Amino acid sequence: MSSSGNLVDKVGPLMGISVFLIGIILLAFTFYAGIMYLYDPSKLAAFAELIPVPEFRGEENPLIQGIAVIATRIIAYIIPILIIFVLGYIASKITAQGIQMYRTRPLAPRKEEAKSVEGELKEQT
Repeated sequence: MSSSGNLVDKVGPLMGISVFLIGIILLAFTFYAGIMYLYDPSKLAAFAELIPVPEFRGEENPLIQGIAVIATRIIAYIIPILIIFVLGYIASKITAQGIQMYRTRPLAPRKEEAKSVEGELKEQT
């Protein structure tokens, strides 16, 4: 019984370490993706294609068209920023959960308490 107890005591911390490492890998990927967007802004052009080009009917006002182009470019930068933020947030939560799993130990009764409980049970029967 003691060998299975030792195995159970080891599984929690090992799973905590593995979840922690997965979170660290996700954080590293998030920072790598963020740096790649900073070093190569042409990757942001793909996000600009997600936003439909506004069509104007009637008179073409250059001021409104200019504002629409500026708004499209701003939104094209906001989309990857939000994606990086969400990725980082999720990775940090996974990492924190791994740390919590590692710190949590199963509650094991003390030997003295276990013996006294066993003695009380024998006396009752």
